[in-house]
Amino acid sequence: WGLPTVYLEPVYGDFLGTCSIIKSGVEGGYPAFLWKTTADLGAPGAANHNTQPLPDEVLVGFVGLLAKIWGLFPGFNLGVLVGHLAAVAAFYFVARSEQCTAAWAGTAALAFGLAPYLFAESPHHINCQYVWHIPLFLLVWKWVATEPGIQFGSRRFWNAIAIGVITGLQNPYYTFVFCQL
Repeated sequence: WGLPTVYLEPVYGDFLGTCSIIKSGVEGGYPAFLWKTTADLGAPGAANHNTQPLPDEVLVGFVGLLAKIWGLFPGFNLGVLVGHLAAVAAFYFVARSEQCTAAWAGTAALAFGLAPYLFAESPHHINCQYVWHIPLFLLVWKWVATEPGIQFGSRRFWNAIAIGVITGLQNPYYTFVFCQL
């Protein structure tokens, strides 16, 4: 829960950058979907976080809220934990909605939520670690591939739009996967 000094190695620089963004959010310098500058970073002057788009501002805001309540590193750790739990819950929901038995849905959900990929991405790329929405892709792909498909204006249509918007607010890697498949 303390300062993770192991991340001072250059290979882990992304972690420090992410923590600086979260810390900036805690201090009000990183408002979602607005102009972002941080007076404490980027001397001389202020850090300008507007030079590159960051679609996962909702995630940064969420982890920033946890950091504001618990402190930077405990909040970050809680954010990582929530990412794993959300992945388990979403996979379980999708599996059960497809009439998978509770035992198999639970087993598969645990395997998905505890996948080595998620541990490899956290804490260096917490935005890549949040994969909770990927099981929802399976629903959309099934709707497209089976009769009656996705009728314009139907409930499936609006659910697919909502899943697309949720995906668009996450890491772009997953948006690309969703659009291509």
